[in-house]
Amino acid sequence: SHVVIRTQNRPANVPRPVLDYAALLCAQHSSEKHASIVPVDYTLRKYVRKPRGSAPGFAHYERETTLHVTP
Repeated sequence: SHVVIRTQNRPANVPRPVLDYAALLCAQHSSEKHASIVPVDYTLRKYVRKPRGSAPGFAHYERETTLHVTP
């Protein structure tokens, strides 16, 4: 699952509760939604790429940070 948070070019100003809520939404709509703890990665949009020829919805990303949430 993917979630996008609009930051008006100020990603450092995103409050932690917003990140937690976005991670919760992502975990609830992922294939691991029945797990007790789901790791959710986040990164800036400029570090997300769709590899050429890959399936729809597939993304490659780098420089991520991981949050662990309970769906």
